[in-house]
Amino acid sequence: MDQPSTSKQTIEDMLGAMASPRECITVPGEFSLTDRDLFNILDEGTYPEVYDEWIDIIEEEVVTTEVIDTQQAGVEASSIWIPGNPTELNTFLFTGNPGIKQAMSGRQPIDYFNLVFNMDFYTLLLTCTNRNGEIIKRNASGPHARFRRWQPVTIEEFKVFLGLIMLMGVIKLNRLSDYWKKHYLFDLTFTKYMSRNRFFMILRALNVQMEAGNQSLNKVKALIDLFNKTMEDLYYPAREVTIDESMILWTGRLHFRQYLKNKVHKYGIKLYMLAEKHGICMKIHLYAGSQDQVVGGKDHVKKVMRVLMSNYVHKGHSLYVDNYYSSVGMAEEFLNKNTYITGTLQFNRKGNPVQVINARLQPNEACIMHNSNNVTVTKWRDKREISFVSTEHNSEYIQTQNKYGNISFKPKVQVKYNK
Repeated sequence: MDQPSTSKQTIEDMLGAMASPRECITVPGEFSLTDRDLFNILDEGTYPEVYDEWIDIIEEEVVTTEVIDTQQAGVEASSIWIPGNPTELNTFLFTGNPGIKQAMSGRQPIDYFNLVFNMDFYTLLLTCTNRNGEIIKRNASGPHARFRRWQPVTIEEFKVFLGLIMLMGVIKLNRLSDYWKKHYLFDLTFTKYMSRNRFFMILRALNVQMEAGNQSLNKVKALIDLFNKTMEDLYYPAREVTIDESMILWTGRLHFRQYLKNKVHKYGIKLYMLAEKHGICMKIHLYAGSQDQVVGGKDHVKKVMRVLMSNYVHKGHSLYVDNYYSSVGMAEEFLNKNTYITGTLQFNRKGNPVQVINARLQPNEACIMHNSNNVTVTKWRDKREISFVSTEHNSEYIQTQNKYGNISFKPKVQVKYNK
């Protein structure tokens, strides 16, 4: 059967109804050429052969779109992507009450210090350290062994020990024993507060292991659990929070030692941390490698996010993450928990709209798509292409100013993420 001819009005209707696979937006004031502008140029008859080819492409794309829509009849609405910004944004009321939960006796620096280093902290360290000190004392075989003179540590003595440790972080010498030298170039008066032998005995006996066993994780698990509980009871974070990883330098043998090439200490112990916008760390998870019973194995990143955010969902928080954590799937999962997610996005993440992945952009150009849940995915090119996903911010252009006073226009999601 012959196909009916396509009139000019029909083509214009098709152009108006078609969702372009690339919704391109340029900075206000810069030159841009839309599909309709191109159609009007071709319609003037200047290039008739190109005009005929254009009509054939449009008809083919319309038929293809109808077939896809028919095939997706049983697909979830969230998997259907629509060009441009959503008409409405998700709105959650923040129900948290940021700030210190406990009453304070004063506002001096030591008062804030004592909120974290409280009696539970000293009880844990003194119990484990004194127990370990007695074990080392019993095993000291030499007649002149230093640990044969071991005595249990008191709270006041341990506070002095902590103070000396912190002072060593400010005044750095090559060896620990240098802090007790009596030469006038090294006289730091450490002897007035604690003898060298006593300091080294406490340092040798220092211990926080409550659970029996030789597993490496058990040696610090009690202290991390205590910190997480203390911070949960002590402070409620601001609306904006973030998840990232940190490395603790470790050069010894450890089966879950990690490598991160972008960190200052590339080899060490990896910590996943939840922090708020003021820099206060709210929760820590020490990653014990693939054998980690909490976040190890399949869906590792998703487990990390769920564990760290477990106490702060359904409160209207805004979670900012980098492309290691962000995905469309996690954005929708936390959307169901009344929690926003905004972050950079890897191009090859599962669930990304194909139109955004395949878009090739010019400088200051963006490709924007959203789904029925108002999850917005944006690819933006400044010096290079970068993608964002957000359930809170759209990608309308807003004016921004850098530290040199230069004014430019960028998608709102990028400005919020950078801030």
